[in-house]
Amino acid sequence: MLDRTSRLKRSRMERADRNGSPLYPEFHGIIAAGASEYREIRATFPDARKYEPLDSITITNNSDENLKLYLNGTLVKLVAARSIVAIDNTAIWNYKLENISATNTVADEVEVTCQREGLTADKLAQRDYA
Repeated sequence: MLDRTSRLKRSRMERADRNGSPLYPEFHGIIAAGASEYREIRATFPDARKYEPLDSITITNNSDENLKLYLNGTLVKLVAARSIVAIDNTAIWNYKLENISATNTVADEVEVTCQREGLTADKLAQRDYA
């Protein structure tokens, strides 16, 4: 039999699976040419700890600079200037944005939004047959 704390944790995780997490947006400051910015999910979004790992990330690049996106230390995608890139179904513990252009980004031109998505029919089927 489960104790009260275990039941509460299980209930919270079931609710998180079903409903997902809130959105966790982060506006980045200036990223110098050739430099990068690293974010640890736990440090950047302390409230997100109860939903870890987050599994969805959207990068809105409103700058004129091209960026590289690294998830958990692995190069994942090129984020072209003036574009939006969305990645889901991937455990996200940290990310890094690297400015590969010759000029700096302007503060708040790059927004990263992370979340744990709610349970969809596809995810439920994957989980049941995995």
